[in-house]
Amino acid sequence: LNLFFLVLWGIMSLLRLPWVLRLAVVAFVQYALGERNEKTKAIKTGATMAKMVDNLLAELAQLRRENAELTMQNDYLTSEVTRLSPSKTSPSPIVADSLGESRSETLQVHVQAHSSEVTGEALTGWTHHALVEALELEQTEAIPITKFKEEWAQAGYEVIVLDSLSEYKNHFAARAWKSPSDQKGPKTDAPLPEAVPLTSVVESPFFYHGGNMQASKYGAGVSSINFGRTRDKITGPCYFTFENAFAAAFYGSVGNAMVKAVGPNGTMSEIGYLLMMELKVSQPDKCVGLVPDWQFLTALSKHGQAEKGAFIESKCGQDCAFIAINWNYYNKAGWGLLPYEFRLLPASVARCSITLNNIIAIRADQEVRAFEQEFEPSFQKAEKAFATLLKYNVENHDDKMGEQKMAEWRESANRS
Repeated sequence: LNLFFLVLWGIMSLLRLPWVLRLAVVAFVQYALGERNEKTKAIKTGATMAKMVDNLLAELAQLRRENAELTMQNDYLTSEVTRLSPSKTSPSPIVADSLGESRSETLQVHVQAHSSEVTGEALTGWTHHALVEALELEQTEAIPITKFKEEWAQAGYEVIVLDSLSEYKNHFAARAWKSPSDQKGPKTDAPLPEAVPLTSVVESPFFYHGGNMQASKYGAGVSSINFGRTRDKITGPCYFTFENAFAAAFYGSVGNAMVKAVGPNGTMSEIGYLLMMELKVSQPDKCVGLVPDWQFLTALSKHGQAEKGAFIESKCGQDCAFIAINWNYYNKAGWGLLPYEFRLLPASVARCSITLNNIIAIRADQEVRAFEQEFEPSFQKAEKAFATLLKYNVENHDDKMGEQKMAEWRESANRS
């Protein structure tokens, strides 16, 4: 820069410009160059600030995502602490049964039914699956296991009786799920992007449904299944099953009050049986269904009953057989909260070639009940995810069906 001014001064000397004019020219040039430098610095400073703002916004978005995940995890931990804390209210009838409560406490809902005092709270939450079974009873007194087997034999089906925890575990050793915490059964616990055959999800060709498995109710086999008799209508008409027999038996605890073991002297024992049916899929390759992500389940939950079928068909095609749900809120491997609940859709019986294979009765002694109780923590964690879907549309919860089932139970009880 100094060399530049010397050259400029020399040129002005050759031109014999007056001293005053020379000084004015030099001062003007210095001012002009200084202003240009300031503009250059300002431009560079502005670009730097813009980059800093962009970086801060990106970091803020990341912090918000992390905070959302921490909030969800905190909710789960809070729910778990609440569950483990001493309860101020009695447990639900089905959970009480699995904890080994007395028969009178187990049938609390039945007492309420007689007095017409069953409230909405008594029939809400995840236990509604098992409660629905409890409300469809066709006898009000327990029967011995011998009579239970005879009734099913007359319908042409065998009852497999497992009289101990070791027999229970050994019988299902060949199945994919060997215990409630075993995550090796399904081939994935993350959502799949498109409709897939059953063989892409699990290896076992068996489904299990736990509940009140009376021959008078299911003696005609799969034709006895009524896909519309559900209070949970998040996915429309369906029939709730598990590939995991231990999960199904958790719901089958309602049978503990209805079918009893026989003592050495021939009288009925206080020990009952967990009841479930075993369904066999003979065409697993043609049994095509959905393993949806949380976004799909949310969208489906927002639709009314008249729209759900078309929405499922848009993703699965015609005659969709099942929707497999494991309450994987984050859509990531390792985040499934429960073994897959296979909600069989009406088209499944024909498309998958489903038949009633066996009825299974598991003697619910203290060891078996304690083993089944291992399933409850997972069950409790999934309850909040279930509740979020339920609230999107009032049609997701069929209170009229619950009232109808209760009325049928009262009529049956009065006849007896």
